[in-house]
Amino acid sequence: MSDAAAIRNADRGGGPRRMLRRLRDVMAGGASAQERLDSTVKIIAGELGAEVCSIYVRRAGQVLELFATQGLNPEAVHRTRLQFGEGLVGHIAQTGRPVALPEAQKHPKFAYRPETGEEAYHSLTGVPIRRSERVLGVLVVQNSSPRQYTEEEIESLETLAMVLAELLSGEELEGVTVGRGGGSPSRLAGVRIHGGLGIGPARLHQPRIVIHRIVSEDTADERQRLDDAMAAMHDSLDRLMDSDVLAGAGEHREVLETYRIIARDAGWIARIREVIDGGLTAAAAVQRVRDDTRTRMAVVKDEYLRERLADFEDVALRLLRSLALDVEPGDTRAPEGDFVLVARSMGPAELLDYPHAQVRGLVLEEGSATAHVAIVARALDIPVVGRLRGLLGEVEPGDTLIVDGQHAQVFVRPGEDVIAQFRSSLVVREATLARHAALRDTPAISLDGVTVSLQMNAGLLVDVAQLNSTGADSIGLYRTEIPFLVRREYPDVEAQTELYRRVLDGAGGRPVTFRTLDAGGDKQLQSFVHATEENPALGWRALRIGLDRPSLLRQQLRALIRAADGGSLRVMFPMVSTVAEFRQARSILALELDRAVARGTPVPESLAVGTMVEVPAVVLSIDALAREADFLSVGSNDLMQFLFAADRGSERLEGRYDTLDPVFLETLKRIADAGRAAGIPVTLCGEMAGHPLEAVVLVALGYRALSMSPAAIGTVNDEILSTNIKELSNYLAFLIKKNTSDIRIRLKNFRVARRSVGGSGDLETPGSN
Repeated sequence: MSDAAAIRNADRGGGPRRMLRRLRDVMAGGASAQERLDSTVKIIAGELGAEVCSIYVRRAGQVLELFATQGLNPEAVHRTRLQFGEGLVGHIAQTGRPVALPEAQKHPKFAYRPETGEEAYHSLTGVPIRRSERVLGVLVVQNSSPRQYTEEEIESLETLAMVLAELLSGEELEGVTVGRGGGSPSRLAGVRIHGGLGIGPARLHQPRIVIHRIVSEDTADERQRLDDAMAAMHDSLDRLMDSDVLAGAGEHREVLETYRIIARDAGWIARIREVIDGGLTAAAAVQRVRDDTRTRMAVVKDEYLRERLADFEDVALRLLRSLALDVEPGDTRAPEGDFVLVARSMGPAELLDYPHAQVRGLVLEEGSATAHVAIVARALDIPVVGRLRGLLGEVEPGDTLIVDGQHAQVFVRPGEDVIAQFRSSLVVREATLARHAALRDTPAISLDGVTVSLQMNAGLLVDVAQLNSTGADSIGLYRTEIPFLVRREYPDVEAQTELYRRVLDGAGGRPVTFRTLDAGGDKQLQSFVHATEENPALGWRALRIGLDRPSLLRQQLRALIRAADGGSLRVMFPMVSTVAEFRQARSILALELDRAVARGTPVPESLAVGTMVEVPAVVLSIDALAREADFLSVGSNDLMQFLFAADRGSERLEGRYDTLDPVFLETLKRIADAGRAAGIPVTLCGEMAGHPLEAVVLVALGYRALSMSPAAIGTVNDEILSTNIKELSNYLAFLIKKNTSDIRIRLKNFRVARRSVGGSGDLETPGSN
């Protein structure tokens, strides 16, 4: 009889369920963990008619060790080790996905280990042994005859792997705690979202759910438990839809209707029932289907499909919590005192739910420097690192984490030597911060007497409170969309008026530049219907929404006029693409001013109306725009991505284009020159302004006002105070004229040379080649 026929016969005879019962008895026995693994491989090989069954266990770091085998050379046990990504076994562990091959030795990932004696076996199928997001090992079956493994055979192994995960996550094998990565230190590299240093125990933003009972005693009972839990979940959603809070039509009802359809998806429910019929409990079946869905969708790039995955994830979690007898939160203990927050991704409102004084760092498996949570984190001066691949699979609740935001790295379970080095770096950083704090009342005046206004970007009331502590001259950019992003309902005129009044009061008479609503693109409001667009950053967003829906823009402008209460008001419009758009926006403001006069509402005694410069088209008409605006403010983040046609959220394009590229610098200089010719101020309020080297380069280009995150003001001031702007300007003009691609390196060398030995240095000068 062939191997495939043997397995099919075993399936017809209730093989998988019998196998699960036998494994359950082994797990419940009093034997050691090693003895239980040895028994397990014999049971699986015998039940599946396989000639080889092996279990590889994750040891310290990302090393897989052969812990038990039936069929391979017994002397290879505890001798054969593979790194994650090495060989087929390492490939399965690294990707978290099953592999089924009729001719394994022909696969490019195959790695021959002579001590195992596996050269006699052709076919191989293997599945990851995984608990939650963490790969604990690999289960492998091999046969001597080439054959194509079926989907049913692979699913049987995945079910068995769930049972093995319970053993590996709770046992110590040869002195190594498998469930916690062996306690081994590791380093994860990501992208810098906000600089700084932080240390603390890990706290999971979304607590894991641990399932204690995997194998069912009674399939009919588990089916009934699933049906009861589904009914309870559907009933709660129906009550929510019928509640007074959600009465009336709107996007919120459409979202919940979609969510309810997903919760009733027949295919999804049928898949869970199939797994229950295979011998798992209702909770284990839900978890199994959830893991399968997440694994399959991990490689999907389509944003819509990934959003549907998030909906399925939420439905699965709700269902798991309904099956309360089998589950409990995996991280019920919140660390006392300070902690580092760990999440796949996070919204700005979610971060504000935590006591920010205790959050020593934020680490994200996804996320980028332009994510909305980054804006809040910068305001709170929390170090953040994003795009940490495998983060949730590596970190356990309570693990010590060091967050190095400046160098975009996270140390997991660091050793004492790393902690000591961190403490030393922290002392240096605190001394630097103290030096910067001492400059709070020192004007930013360069060595050759150039005065620069250092302003602050804000979007929350907590930001405004930092005006005094940072010494910022004013708020150069108040992002009015941030309060919109964290609210479920669109704030009316009264709510907006109160908010803007509090901002102006908090500023204590210092100027505040309000940017009107910059929604759309990557800033999707919960209270607004955003249509799916192929290129959302270039689509219906910002001022385009305001001009097409003038009632929204008028309401915001009305609230700003009321909040000013006859005092000073500064307003600027985002994403202006043509001079005509600016004129149209200004005419809408004029309508609101006329309305205020007609109703006896005080109008601002001083009104300045400006525009963001972030679209290349408007740079080409910058002279005309400068003649009509009261001020200009460069949004370097968007201008950079539009000028180079490079999505700033793209991981593959991260760092490809430099803000110190000659083309970008010439563009920035053109804007500054236009403002100077028109006699109006020009500010730059993008991330570029908050980096010391870029900041002095901007001053050298002619910018006399920079707006940045509060945490960057001291650093930038320190840099300006120690720079000769005229000297730098001459050298910069020389580099731009040469159109060199290594401006950043040359400027760094120039800066170092001018600060050493009285400013001498072997560098080329404007008179060189």
